[in-house]
Amino acid sequence: MLYIGKYDYAHQYFTLPLQSNQLSQSVLPRHYYGIGTVYSLQHEYDKALEYYEKALEIQLTSLPSYHPSLAPTYTKIGLVSQATHEYDTALEYYEKALQIQMKSLPQYHPTLATIYTTIGSVYNDRDEYDKALEYYEKALEIQMKSLPRYHPSLATTYTAMGLVYNDRGEYNKALEYYEKALEIKMKSLPPCHPTLATTYMNIGVVYSRKGEYGKALEYYEKALQIQMKSLPPYHPSLATAYTNIGLVYNDRGEYNKALEYYEKALEIERKCLPSYHQSLATTYTNIGLVYKDRGKYDKALEYYEKTQKIQMKFLPPYHRSLATTYTNIGAVYNDTGEYEKALEYYAKAQEIQMKSLSPYHPSLATTYTNIGSVYNYKGEYSKAIEYYEKGLEIQMKSLPPYHPSLATTYMNIGSVQNDNGEYDRALEYYEKALKIRMKLLPQYQPL
Repeated sequence: MLYIGKYDYAHQYFTLPLQSNQLSQSVLPRHYYGIGTVYSLQHEYDKALEYYEKALEIQLTSLPSYHPSLAPTYTKIGLVSQATHEYDTALEYYEKALQIQMKSLPQYHPTLATIYTTIGSVYNDRDEYDKALEYYEKALEIQMKSLPRYHPSLATTYTAMGLVYNDRGEYNKALEYYEKALEIKMKSLPPCHPTLATTYMNIGVVYSRKGEYGKALEYYEKALQIQMKSLPPYHPSLATAYTNIGLVYNDRGEYNKALEYYEKALEIERKCLPSYHQSLATTYTNIGLVYKDRGKYDKALEYYEKTQKIQMKFLPPYHRSLATTYTNIGAVYNDTGEYEKALEYYAKAQEIQMKSLSPYHPSLATTYTNIGSVYNYKGEYSKAIEYYEKGLEIQMKSLPPYHPSLATTYMNIGSVQNDNGEYDRALEYYEKALKIRMKLLPQYQPL
């Protein structure tokens, strides 16, 4: 009932019996849990949490502290906390669920693998990739011992590991794991199953990041064809597909096509999501990026400010997504030659990142290189070099040796050295950039 979008019916199913005031203490948590799940699926996380906590309160007074029924409630509270970016709280509740399951289940029970995967996803959200992989590998070990070779849960874990490698810029490793997931899904699911579309989408994202836009579009179109057959016309996953296709066209400089797909995504999101949902903020950002790339800076700022308004309503004040928005606004001011305003917004981004990210996070490197670019445009070359080198130090510690961001930073440093008349030094950095780009890009892709 819950998973076909009939939320009103589901809500009535769980709430009507409550009105009789005749439900026993043993049954009440089930109804509160059900209501919480309905609200969670509708992205109304505050209400979801309220009902999960009602369920938990009764369970804690009527059940032993390690009763198996407590684990699903702890997990649900963790999921809501994760969705609202309260990662420490999410981990706290997932760990409670894990402790119960470790006491009540056999060592290699598939449910243990599920909670390990869930904990891993929090670490991935926090960009703690090694910790994420540690938990995914625990899950995989259990699944390989307890499940058939082509069980869908194995595909889920392979997908999660692929996401980590994708986020780390290790695109070939990401493809390896996504293809393992795809093999399982093609054997275990119908050909038009929405989960198969998700895997095609993930593979498309990798090809897009590698600059192989034709391959990316091929996989996005496969995903879209499945989704159009298997999902309602205003399902959020369709919006994601349109967004990804739009991103490819934007990267190829086909801005009108990009805008067309972003607007399709926006139409769906406005119909199926709350007005302050994070996905709307993402789409506004994407539209803003198109207008920026087209040189329509006022329109770009208009959309970035819509993004900021949503983020300030639903995100903690030092969330990294706010830093991204400040970065985007700073980039507009940089392009319009308003360098002091650009530095102001980059500094806001830096402040958030230094509070919310590890000291060697790639996003912090990006902010340093952005600040370096402003100083370069201002002709303050020593300051530019200082910030580029800060960025480079982080990138060399946090990224694979042939990551495209390293090439960009080498190019930036080379450009400053060239402007300074340090031609030998400039050549040295240009050659480092060229070496990376020749390794990464297909032969037909311009350097």
